[in-house]
Amino acid sequence: MLQNYKGFTFIEVMFSLVIVTITVASTAPVLFIVLNERQTVADQLAAYEILQNNFEEALAKNLKNIYEKTIEKNGTVFSLYSELNEVQLKICVQWDGRNGRAYEECGVIRYD
Repeated sequence: MLQNYKGFTFIEVMFSLVIVTITVASTAPVLFIVLNERQTVADQLAAYEILQNNFEEALAKNLKNIYEKTIEKNGTVFSLYSELNEVQLKICVQWDGRNGRAYEECGVIRYD
C-alpha cells in the first residue's frame, strides 16, 4: 500500500539543484569582471592621489621638472613622468589596470 507522503521527490530536488547550479555558473564570470573593474577604479583613485602629491611637491619646492619614477601601490605599478615647456609643467601617471587595459592620467601646472 502506498502511503501519501508529503515532501519532494529525489528527481524534484535534483532538478532544482541543476537550475541553481546553472544560474550560479552563468553569473560567476560577470562577478569576476565586476571585481576587476572595481579594482581598476581603485587604481585610478590611487593615480589621482599620486598626481595630487606630486603637484603639491612641485609647487611647494618650486620644481620645474619631475624625473621619471616608478611607484608601486596596492600591487599596481604606476609610472610617473613630466613634460616641461615655457608656460606649463605637465605631470602624467601611467599604469596597467587589473582589467588588462592601459591607463594614463595627466595634470598641468601653469607658470604665468
